[in-house]
Amino acid sequence: MALPSLEEVDLEMVELDVMTKAYENYLGPEMKRALMAKS
Repeated sequence: MALPSLEEVDLEMVELDVMTKAYENYLGPEMKRALMAKS
């Protein structure tokens, strides 16, 4: 099994980081609003 190149791994990490940030930015406020509405 060939190891992926360093550049490929780095790109995947960057994409994952971008996805995580987008997820937090979109869902963070929504989750807070939902929790506030419940209590």
